[in-house]
Amino acid sequence: MNFRSSLRELIDRSKRRLGLRRPIQELEQFPMIGTIDAALIAKQGTVGSLRIESVLQCDQAAWRPIGRFPYLAIDASTLNKALAEGRNGNLFTHGTVLQNVSMDDLRLRLMSALVGGGIAAQNKADAEVVVEGQANPASFGYLVGNSSFDVGSCSFASSGTRLVVLDGTSVYQYAIGGLKIVGGRSQPDARDFSFDEVSRLRNIFVDQYLAGGRRHLGRRERTALTALLESIFSENSKLNRAAANYHTGRKPAGPKFAYPTITLTRYGRLTHDSSGSPRISNNFTLLHYENSLREFDLLKTATTEGNWAGIAQDGVYCIVSLGACIEAFSNEVFFLAEGIHPTHKEKRQPQAKLDALGQKAATKSGRGFSPLAKPSPERDSIDRVRVLRNSFMHFSSETLGVSPSVNVSAQIAEVSESECRIHLKNVRVGLKHQADQLPELGVLLPLSGMKWLGPNVEIP
Repeated sequence: MNFRSSLRELIDRSKRRLGLRRPIQELEQFPMIGTIDAALIAKQGTVGSLRIESVLQCDQAAWRPIGRFPYLAIDASTLNKALAEGRNGNLFTHGTVLQNVSMDDLRLRLMSALVGGGIAAQNKADAEVVVEGQANPASFGYLVGNSSFDVGSCSFASSGTRLVVLDGTSVYQYAIGGLKIVGGRSQPDARDFSFDEVSRLRNIFVDQYLAGGRRHLGRRERTALTALLESIFSENSKLNRAAANYHTGRKPAGPKFAYPTITLTRYGRLTHDSSGSPRISNNFTLLHYENSLREFDLLKTATTEGNWAGIAQDGVYCIVSLGACIEAFSNEVFFLAEGIHPTHKEKRQPQAKLDALGQKAATKSGRGFSPLAKPSPERDSIDRVRVLRNSFMHFSSETLGVSPSVNVSAQIAEVSESECRIHLKNVRVGLKHQADQLPELGVLLPLSGMKWLGPNVEIP
């Protein structure tokens, strides 16, 4: 993996894929004097993009005061020279260097976090997708909220909650702090770096120039702007020296990971063994629930057509998949609580197992746990699905009665569209109630009304 992408680009792509709202409107950018060498950018990839952002913060020659809005222009020749030299540098950023997983997998998990669960499984805590120390040299990329060319980014002023260091062909990243509010505005808050003065100077530029109307600057105002830019870069230089010392004192001996990009699919969750080798844990809770929704969609079509054989087949497999979803979820909770996977000796019914193990897993993390109420529609459906699923999977040629309402097998009535809709909703709500209290699971199910499986696939 070698990418640089803005959060805006990721959201736009994902919105188009999910059939959601139109792309976010482009932001106004600083004008460019000359042209950036596209071949150098393409050759250097993520490192080249980081190098450009570093130069914009560290080299005042990259900026030219101009008389019209936005009053600063970027000098492409300075950027091209830094790219050609392979210049090392430091970068304070609100973006993030990521590693180990593909761009598609990252996009899906980002959208899952933004719009709700069920689009993709969440990675395990030890996936270490966010770089701390040296990035995986074979698989890393950069995600940032806005382009450094966007006017509102004020990328000439050092600012960020992370420090990125370009050292030869290696990339390092350190989390250095958070954000604080000063005078109603957000700015970095870091123990080892002071951003107070550079933030104050940046705000002067915003207030006196960007927010001052689209006027033309006279010679005196341009002279004042040049002086302000020099003051900003004086502060940038102090922060840059502090960054070099910070990196020298923390630079690791080598990368923790050095393997090619892993493809997870929507169900995979990256983790690592004790040697640092990648492992994948699949979220079968999500997979089985998705399949139950697809079977339910087929069931609805069969019901509309009066196809009793289709109703029987699709209804049965909707319930079978839903039962597998419940079992997969209870096994996830078992492992979280006990540290081992369940065996055939585990005979407790799923909800009874969840009541006890959910409490144990939550206690280990210092939290309380609220089981499903007794009685409740969610608990009733979880138990009924268990009984039905077992009867379908372990059928012993028993005879069944006839449903008086439709004169078909009572078994078909148990898997009708209306019954499956009730169970799909109750199981989803019941598992979500428990999963929300155990965030370590990383188990998320779809939200009602979402359309990511298809525009006509109902999620009760």
